[in-house]
Amino acid sequence: MGKRIISIFLAAVLLLSVFTALPIAAGAADTDAAGTGDVISYFEVIDLDEPVPGQTPDYTVSVPAGVHYTVGYVEWREKDESAGLDPVFTNGTFKSGNIYTAYIYLNANSGYEFADRETATGTINGKEATVSSYGNKVWVERTYTCFFKITSVSVNLDEPVPGQEPDETVSVPAGANYYEDQVLFPEWNLIENGSVVNCAWETFEGGKTYQVVLYLHTYPGYVFGDDGENVTATINGKPATVNGDGSRIWVECVYVCPIGIIDSVSVLDLTEPVAGQTPDYTVSVPAGANYKPSEIEPPEWYHYENGDWHDKLSYNEPFESGKSYLFRIYMRSNSGYEFGDDGENVTAAINGKSATVGGWGQRIYVERTYTCTANFLSGTVTSFLDSSDKVTLRLDSVTSGGFYKLVDKAVLDGNSAAYQFGGLEKNVKYRLTVSKKNHVTRQYEFKLLFTDSKTQDVKICPIGDATNDGKVNMFDYNAVYKHVAKNPELAEGSYQRACADVTGDGKVNMFDYNAIYKHVTRTKPLWTVG
Repeated sequence: MGKRIISIFLAAVLLLSVFTALPIAAGAADTDAAGTGDVISYFEVIDLDEPVPGQTPDYTVSVPAGVHYTVGYVEWREKDESAGLDPVFTNGTFKSGNIYTAYIYLNANSGYEFADRETATGTINGKEATVSSYGNKVWVERTYTCFFKITSVSVNLDEPVPGQEPDETVSVPAGANYYEDQVLFPEWNLIENGSVVNCAWETFEGGKTYQVVLYLHTYPGYVFGDDGENVTATINGKPATVNGDGSRIWVECVYVCPIGIIDSVSVLDLTEPVAGQTPDYTVSVPAGANYKPSEIEPPEWYHYENGDWHDKLSYNEPFESGKSYLFRIYMRSNSGYEFGDDGENVTAAINGKSATVGGWGQRIYVERTYTCTANFLSGTVTSFLDSSDKVTLRLDSVTSGGFYKLVDKAVLDGNSAAYQFGGLEKNVKYRLTVSKKNHVTRQYEFKLLFTDSKTQDVKICPIGDATNDGKVNMFDYNAVYKHVAKNPELAEGSYQRACADVTGDGKVNMFDYNAIYKHVTRTKPLWTVG
């Protein structure tokens, strides 16, 4: 019985000795990977103000709550290539471009000790730092290059527009401390079916998604955020993604190109009804138009009586004089475009004459009625300069009293366009007036005498084009100079003389010569294209 009590007592003593031999556990932040308990191997310093040009060093830092070490003191040193050891920075303010190192010395709480430098790690403000020790001292250090920090950037550029090419010209706010990369132009990419494809030389399509990437650099003395991080960006005020490093970043933004709206449609080159001729089904649209004739719905001609259309004409059925006909053609918009507000609010013309529109979305039809007459005027109008400027034709009849009465009017597209006016009377005097922006208006007079039709090709020339070749150059001011010298003169009442009279005073003299000369030498243009 006595031996049993002694055995239990010895076991208890042995168990107690095991527990007392175990170290006291440290906090999770202070325990190294080997689990040595009271050895601190990870150090965290927070609230250090990093160097900013013009500011003084920060000596007040802190450590997280619950750790088993405290801050002893803070020391700053300034990089000096000529010194064996960087000198302590005690006075003055930080200078842009200089390099500084912060040393934060730490003290272990009672019952704890620091791990050696080979196993210790640490951070300052969450960024990796170097841990060093000497004897029973430990310090955490991090080196900074002192720059002004740019924490936000703003860029502007033209966003995707259907039918336009990507914009490669961007701008930044006045006074910004960063600029666009002069070598790497903005990169535009099409995002489709999970793939990203460069589309620098293509045109935008409505409804498709595009990404733009542009590159920015800082001016000397500045840096983007924390080595490229913690920087916000906008493109045209829209939040953008930022990547990169301290002196160079790239900014990305995604756009959905809006659907292009077509608000006017022009049908060209239709041969209007002529008695005895068969219907014309071949037409065209202006160059660069964002629509085209339907490939599955061919043009149609119908008999038109009592305000309504009836039977369709066959391809070989001739027109009859005095009868009315309706022409209808279907149009399809190009990819990324649609007609007006779901087909509404769209105007249309056929050969420059007003037409009716019907339909919706990406498909409409354009139609116009004609009364077939044997007497008509037709031809081609040739003009110059901007092909997007409209050409206006006005046909008037001239009364016996010398008054002019409007017969018909057409507005044409392009620098070469066909026209046709029907319903003319024989032995009646007519005047055709042709005009266009930056051109000299021209008039033609005629009568239908023995024939049922007349072909009149017309040509109008730019202001100052005394030679009527469609250009204004040295040959034109030479022609005016010779006219002033009367060797030779421009014919009285001629269109050439009208083009030479750029001052509009009814005369051709040295004032006109000087004006044309200044235009040719680009010191004072007579007009600008566009």
